[in-house]
Amino acid sequence: MKVLLAIDDSKFSEVATQALIAQAKPRETEVRVLYVIESFLFLYEGGYVVDWKPVIEELRKKGEALLTQTAQALRTAGFQVATAMEEGSPKSVIVKD
Repeated sequence: MKVLLAIDDSKFSEVATQALIAQAKPRETEVRVLYVIESFLFLYEGGYVVDWKPVIEELRKKGEALLTQTAQALRTAGFQVATAMEEGSPKSVIVKD
């Protein structure tokens, strides 16, 4: 069985991870853990260009930490795990995957 587990920093993601560990058979389950950095739609604020690079870099670091933590928990439980970080509309990216 293949499972896509989309995560963020919410309690719901933690619960979904724990539910997967409790309910799936690790040897028969491949898990792809996905973190999506939401794209910013507005490039201007008050007529000035906003530098989003520091914001995106911080979100990237946060995402890497969450992916590492979630993957570790799943691997410890015996799952085969792949991780991915993408940028875009979370709804669109998750459905596309």
